[in-house]
Amino acid sequence: MFIDGTKVGVLAREEASGLGGSAFRCLLAPGHHRLKIKKVNTKSFVRDIDMKKELYLEVTLAPL
Repeated sequence: MFIDGTKVGVLAREEASGLGGSAFRCLLAPGHHRLKIKKVNTKSFVRDIDMKKELYLEVTLAPL
């Protein structure tokens, strides 16, 4: 997982068959940020987010 181009964490091992309900929590400064989630054999998930309060995202990664 990357935020504003900086790696901030890992959700699952590359050989895992899916995220399996993995969760990631972090604190972000208010304002605009770019979230990117990459996993082998899936399309990368990229989203621009505007942090104002709490934000919860559910992400499903699509196979290539």
